[in-house]
Amino acid sequence: MTLIVFVHAENGEIIDFLRKECIKKGQTTPHYHHVSRPPFTEAEAVRRAIYIAKETCTR
Repeated sequence: MTLIVFVHAENGEIIDFLRKECIKKGQTTPHYHHVSRPPFTEAEAVRRAIYIAKETCTR
């Protein structure tokens, strides 16, 4: 049996923190959506997904 798993690669805790910081500063234009989601949050989530896949012996 083959099962394909998809991952929405973001670190929600970090993004929530950064989003709240932007709101506190009044940074609410669409530009700040990107600012509150820096690339490292995706990279960290991808590494975490890879780690979980290895630990559960998946490919």
